[in-house]
Amino acid sequence: MNNWRITLAQKIAPIYASISDIAAVALLGGVARGLCDQYSDLDIACFWHRTPTEDERHAAMLQFESVLNTPVFIRGFETHMAFPDPEHGLFWEEVAYIGGDDTAGFKIDVNHRTVAAMQHILDDVVLHLDANGHKLETLYSIRRVIILHGAPIIEIWQSQAAIYPDALAEKLLQMHLPAMGVNLDMHLFRGELFEFYRMLTEAIFNLVAALLALNHIYRPSLKRLASLADEMPIKPPHLAPRINALMRTDPTHAMPDFYQLATEVFALVEQHMPYLDLAAARAKFSSHRQPFDSPPIEL
Repeated sequence: MNNWRITLAQKIAPIYASISDIAAVALLGGVARGLCDQYSDLDIACFWHRTPTEDERHAAMLQFESVLNTPVFIRGFETHMAFPDPEHGLFWEEVAYIGGDDTAGFKIDVNHRTVAAMQHILDDVVLHLDANGHKLETLYSIRRVIILHGAPIIEIWQSQAAIYPDALAEKLLQMHLPAMGVNLDMHLFRGELFEFYRMLTEAIFNLVAALLALNHIYRPSLKRLASLADEMPIKPPHLAPRINALMRTDPTHAMPDFYQLATEVFALVEQHMPYLDLAAARAKFSSHRQPFDSPPIEL
């Protein structure tokens, strides 16, 4: 199912590669990782030596029609601030649809970032232990791209992103392990299932993030959990099926099942990083709001 999508990306890439100020072009996402399905769109990243203009981006996308020999519906030329930094936090994005409009066409998402911004993100994470989620996801992604143009510079980034400092793993574990502790029992007692599952989902996110740190894998989005679990050599048994079961089973069973899974994660961290002081993280995880049926003092 990947083949025609990759071929499509290879037809589009020369449009951007012909722009002298573009250093590299890459195919990202599930298609690049061999995980696409019938719902997968195309994610293409362009890396510029300078800030691109909207006119340049628009002119490039207008060439899709002649290259692909099909009408193209273009939507949105947006600027995003991925993290607070007016120079390096910016990236740009636009979307084209082929074979139909934005409701029926096949989506092609093109995003742009400067070479300097990409290098800044790498330095922030690898050298300065920055735990920003967008930056972690960027390092995960760059290691799993299909290179369409500019192999030398992307390969340098990939070699840098292959480094995962132990100190960063420790920092992220101390951040995510205590965040697995949530007052599920309170919301279950109140019958607040919406809040119960919202907090359970948040706790699962922190559990998976902790395991990724333990395995020295930069955290991507968690859309493809089964595949991500397969990348982790260190994990509780049957991780992805057990997490999926938490969302399907009765809440009265989901709560103890989650706590059991979290307990196993703590045990794995203690086994593989015994020098890490987890006392504060365990205390935070174990703390729950105390129920009171009677007054705690004599009134």
